[in-house]
Amino acid sequence: DPRKDSSIGGAGDHRWGDDSTYEFTENPVVMDYNYRRGFSWNGDLFLGMGMDPDLLPIDRYVTAANICDEQ
Repeated sequence: DPRKDSSIGGAGDHRWGDDSTYEFTENPVVMDYNYRRGFSWNGDLFLGMGMDPDLLPIDRYVTAANICDEQ
């Protein structure tokens, strides 16, 4: 969840590429963000699109993810 990654402006210890910091989410916007970035193993993309994170408007993803978390 990019909202929980302080290295990109969030608040928390989530880090892209460090699966020990990952946690389960039901938030569809976070799922979409992760799928677009893609997941690699030993440098090989095995799931997702492999998009450059600079092409993903993080501010819009954060806003949309927050809306999805509302009751």
